[in-house]
Amino acid sequence: MVTQDSSLIRIVLAGRTGAGKTTLISTFRKAPSGEISDRGNTTKVAKSLEPKDYESLQATFVDCPGFQHPAAMSQYLRAERKGPEHLAEFRQDCKEDKIDLRYDRLACEALKESDVVFYVADANNPAVDAHTQDVIVIQKIQPRIVAVLNKTKTLTETKGEEAKSRRIEQWKKTFVKWVSTRSSVLMHIGTNLQK
Repeated sequence: MVTQDSSLIRIVLAGRTGAGKTTLISTFRKAPSGEISDRGNTTKVAKSLEPKDYESLQATFVDCPGFQHPAAMSQYLRAERKGPEHLAEFRQDCKEDKIDLRYDRLACEALKESDVVFYVADANNPAVDAHTQDVIVIQKIQPRIVAVLNKTKTLTETKGEEAKSRRIEQWKKTFVKWVSTRSSVLMHIGTNLQK
């Protein structure tokens, strides 16, 4: 990762692969922030991005790989806390089960250096248990989390205003559940962050 100016707030964008984290950072920075594509795992390493076009933005954004195996990553963090023997055993189990935690581990390393995490969710996808598992993993490392619902405009364009409203309500319920069980999670439903 790039060394940052310590006077800037370090905001890590985390979430499922394909949630639009890189695009959202580009919007915040008003500058391209990395490769963007429709395929998963486009962002392969965490990278720090300083403010670009306006100096009043006092933040460094960190774009990190998307989560793929949050339940296994939670177990990894538990094994890591228990010590090297437990971690070695868990790594062997992952290898036997063909679970690749490479991207999840890179994302978690970025979380360790954050001041706050923006958890980015794609409005085109329904909230499922894996999203909650992502937040549980994040909270083990960084309790300050802001939930952001991304891509609401594309949902309207593809499925209509009514479908968007239903999906936003579903996500709101999920966000509220996170807030009620994890008081550090804040909620934001963004509808027009992109131009």
